[in-house]
Amino acid sequence: MKTRAPKQQAPALSCDCHFHIFGPFDQFPMSAGRSYSPPEALVPAYLELAATLGLQRMVVVQASVYGTDNAVTLDAIGRFGLHRARGRGD
Repeated sequence: MKTRAPKQQAPALSCDCHFHIFGPFDQFPMSAGRSYSPPEALVPAYLELAATLGLQRMVVVQASVYGTDNAVTLDAIGRFGLHRARGRGD
């Protein structure tokens, strides 16, 4: 299902302050001790969503399924660019 653009445009520099990137799992395998297994949620799909919603900045949150391995979050931030993205580990 494709997200439709909202009727009202988001304010300039709107920020998504909490979302996760999952995968690709062959490059970023999940922790063996995880309590759930989410489907892939990849950078290109998120960029399409952000563009549709008018989000210009973002905070990628480290998902628990990766344990203490921050590689997927760091990769996503690098792909989004430091001019628009930051990360958070919980």
